[in-house]
Amino acid sequence: MKKAKGIISTPKIILLGILFGVAVGLINAIVDVIFVADRTFIEHLFSPAPIEIWMRSVVLVLFILFSVYLSRTIKKLKRAEEEVHNSGKRFKEYYERAPLGYQSLDENGCFLDVNTTWLNTFGYSREDVIGKWFGDLLASPKDRDSYKANFQRFKETGKISGVEYTVKRKDNSTIEVSFDGSISKDMNGAFKQTHCILHDITERKRARKALEESESRYRFYVKNFKGIAFRGHLNFIPIFFHGSVEEITGYTENELLSGNPSWDKVVYEDDLHLLQDSIENLRTVPDFSVEREYRIVRKDGELRWLFESIQNICDDSMTPQYVQGALHDITERKKAEEELKESEEKFRALFDYASDSILLMRLEEGEAPVIIDANAATCSMHGYTKEELVGQPISMLDDPETAEQVKERARRVLAGESLTFEGRHVRKDGTVFPVEISTCMFNIGKDKYVLGIDRDITERKRAKAEISS
Repeated sequence: MKKAKGIISTPKIILLGILFGVAVGLINAIVDVIFVADRTFIEHLFSPAPIEIWMRSVVLVLFILFSVYLSRTIKKLKRAEEEVHNSGKRFKEYYERAPLGYQSLDENGCFLDVNTTWLNTFGYSREDVIGKWFGDLLASPKDRDSYKANFQRFKETGKISGVEYTVKRKDNSTIEVSFDGSISKDMNGAFKQTHCILHDITERKRARKALEESESRYRFYVKNFKGIAFRGHLNFIPIFFHGSVEEITGYTENELLSGNPSWDKVVYEDDLHLLQDSIENLRTVPDFSVEREYRIVRKDGELRWLFESIQNICDDSMTPQYVQGALHDITERKKAEEELKESEEKFRALFDYASDSILLMRLEEGEAPVIIDANAATCSMHGYTKEELVGQPISMLDDPETAEQVKERARRVLAGESLTFEGRHVRKDGTVFPVEISTCMFNIGKDKYVLGIDRDITERKRAKAEISS
């Protein structure tokens, strides 16, 4: 540390002490000459009496010691003064560069001081705000009324915490801030000023609002969810069930959460293996998910089909912690699928074992229908295998002499007509035989199809000819 100006060094003070001792000796000798005339000045100065030597030595030593003490004391005081000065500078720097805004108000709620962070936060200059009422910066009359009440309470209690306001910036934008503060008083205990720090909580409030909206949507979703949302531990002890729990299972949420009954007792016994196959993966494989269908036994004993989508939830180290998912009642879908399957089986039996030729054809405008399926009777009647027929136009079975009529009939079928007519087909061996044909069109999605039923009327024609003759 540099030596402070005006401070005399210890060697100088010691030298001054020695000189002072010499001066005391001179003064003593002069006094003795004046008042005691028995000896000269030189004798008194250089040949003093023993008592005088002792006194001069004691005075000299005491003054030197006092000088050293005085010098060190002055240095300590000066060092303390410099530390206080430096501390004040550091505090001022921290005050100005603090990451949080600071403001001080008088007892009327008007600005006494703000720091640089405060000014940067709101965009004002110091001259814009010093002496101004804080309430003038609040965005709404409601906030100003709240501020008046809060400031009075602040002065009474001496502190505030977490008080929130919407404050206008200089550019008329607004930010959400939270204040914490206390009050300082003078030596008489009277109000002096406030000391408050502020936190910009705009993003926090925006995030809170978004969370509240998300939770509201979630509650609405769960309330109107036609399935069951659930979460459980890795041992499949449930944490929650939400949604149409009682409607689907017959049990209340509380009954299932209490484990009375446990979920494995609700699952139909013959389907338990469908769940057990994936249990180990859900417990050990990060982000593992699976979809599965199985049956449950409702509380009233009815069997219901469920579709389950389940996955595990991992922590930051990708270790599975929970399982969660959704359940949907697909009983009606399963019934419809079963009915459709039965219907398809019946149709397939009728299709395969019918004595008449049945052809299923895809219809394109302006083109001859293309065969996409044919039953056994068709193959037997025409001498082709099914593989030889599929993908071919129906015209391959028509007598070339009647081929020109195919496109016209296709146009009429496309127009929605159901046709029954007589024609001639050609077998694979080239023989021609008469057929009675019935056709109709139907749609599956955007595609158009024609169902054709052909009957060999050779015998009918022969019998008719015999009767005529």
